[in-house]
Amino acid sequence: QIKMAIKDVVTDYNALSDRAEEVDIRKENSLVRETVLDLKSTIKHNNYVALAAPQIGVRKRILCINFKGDVRTFCNPVVTNVEGFTLNKETCPSIPGKRFIRFRNTSITVIYQDPLGKVNSVKLDGLAAMVMQYAIDILDGLLISDVGLEIDDAWEEATENERNEVLAAYLESLDIQMKQM
Repeated sequence: QIKMAIKDVVTDYNALSDRAEEVDIRKENSLVRETVLDLKSTIKHNNYVALAAPQIGVRKRILCINFKGDVRTFCNPVVTNVEGFTLNKETCPSIPGKRFIRFRNTSITVIYQDPLGKVNSVKLDGLAAMVMQYAIDILDGLLISDVGLEIDDAWEEATENERNEVLAAYLESLDIQMKQM
């Protein structure tokens, strides 16, 4: 019987810091089904944009993204092409109460398997591309706190010049020049 549960989101940094394992959809079909249902119900219950399996305690390369109410599943996703650069303000349910600015590509192509094992490819732009990159980072054991620039309420009150100085230093730490953006 199929059961789905709203899961608590993992907030233990160490539990999320390892790369998730590829999932063998044929051999692990029941695990895939249960994980997908749990991800989807947790996303819908909490109104999340995306959630990866490690965030609910399953160390497999499965993620779900909420496209305006249509929650889609991506197993074993691999980014094959990237274009453009932007800085994106992001939050993460695994790091509650904190906000970060993160360097992202504005357009990506992803090859993935659906829950039945069929291989698909999709080009994502804008917010969808950024959300996919965030979720794949989780699968790779990379939290936004590892590479993002943490911001607080003072960020919103800072002048544009002050923000640009901080952003320039952040980008320089990543070996990216402002003019590349």
